[in-house]
Amino acid sequence: MVGNRRRLVVLLSLYIGTNWVGNGIISYYLTPVLRSIGVTSPGQIILLTAGLAIWNLVIAFGAAINVERFGRRPLFFISIIGMLISYRFVTGLLAGFSTTKKSGLSIAVIPFLFLYYGFYDIAWTPLPVSYTAEILPFNLRTKGLAIFVSVGTATNAFNQFMNPVALQAMGWKYIHLHPCVLSRLFVHSIEEVSVIFDKRNGHIEKLNDLAMHAVEIHGNREEMAFEPKENISHVEKV
Repeated sequence: MVGNRRRLVVLLSLYIGTNWVGNGIISYYLTPVLRSIGVTSPGQIILLTAGLAIWNLVIAFGAAINVERFGRRPLFFISIIGMLISYRFVTGLLAGFSTTKKSGLSIAVIPFLFLYYGFYDIAWTPLPVSYTAEILPFNLRTKGLAIFVSVGTATNAFNQFMNPVALQAMGWKYIHLHPCVLSRLFVHSIEEVSVIFDKRNGHIEKLNDLAMHAVEIHGNREEMAFEPKENISHVEKV
């Protein structure tokens, strides 16, 4: 089924995006990155590391509880665009500092690192696993999540074994490669959920195993009503 192949592409894109958009370097090698811009004091490194962890927790939690308000696709698009812009600033400032050794450039890297992770946290921290489960039919969910975890393990292994070697050999130039992945994700975009995957010539195929989730709004209260239908003609905002 074409729809399932599209789901597979989105599934793979999600976990590749989770690990290969530059966060692997900043997460695992933040201390070497900070030292490369002249931040060598252990106390400053601890404060920045702890501050970034708290920042990630707050932003990711806030995004997770507001997913239904903003929608999955808008969060992904805003995240990718914001990460791409802020990461370009990071690489540009790192390149400038490596050439001129001006302290002002090194200091400017730090807020852009926080800004980059803020954009990462609004989508790539809370959404990939839940979004993967949402776009998969129930009978394929176990297999799909198994592929998701397997690809994630492989990409993490690459980060663990290849990043330190590449960083030592190329320095900031290796960091410059990751915006290419972000650009590809933006061009590819995040697809719609299950019923859009199965749309053919303006008609929606019959999905036997899907029950509609309709939201009935009464005043300020939303009540979820689950009503199975043979022919599905409505999709919730994603």
